Amino acid sequence: MNPRLSPGSQVPQVVQVSSQTLFAIAGALQGFAFGDILLETTENRKLRLRRVARPNGKQAELLNALSLSLPERLCADRDITDEASLAIAQSNPSQM
Repeated sequence: MNPRLSPGSQVPQVVQVSSQTLFAIAGALQGFAFGDILLETTENRKLRLRRVARPNGKQAELLNALSLSLPERLCADRDITDEASLAIAQSNPSQM
């Protein structure tokens, strides 16, 4: 018995798949939509929200079959006010 498994637990099965199947899976998972939402607050702060779009039906079915899920967010939301100001200043050195 494997010491890491508790009594009664099942050992995951290894499934062999052809390279054609792997290409089909990769093709189905291609094209996930994601992007940045840039917002300006009433206090003139700039926020960047990185988001992932919902998968289409075929992608969702495949993710479910593989017991995988996508995050709603790619990273924590960020205040980019200072970064945006720095980028503007660097693109217009005459205004510094």
